[in-house]
Amino acid sequence: MRVISLAGSPRIPSRSAALLTLSQNWLQQQGVEVITYTLHDFDAEDLLYANFNSPA
Repeated sequence: MRVISLAGSPRIPSRSAALLTLSQNWLQQQGVEVITYTLHDFDAEDLLYANFNSPA
């Protein structure tokens, strides 16, 4: 199984990202592949304008 996680807080560090990290660690211990993204992995303009055709 593969799970994609997306930390949606613009703050680094954030409390929600800390909880997400705990969840990711638990899932990985259960043998689940976790792919992690944050808002900072994407171009802000692509996010604002919902540019689904962006190469990133």
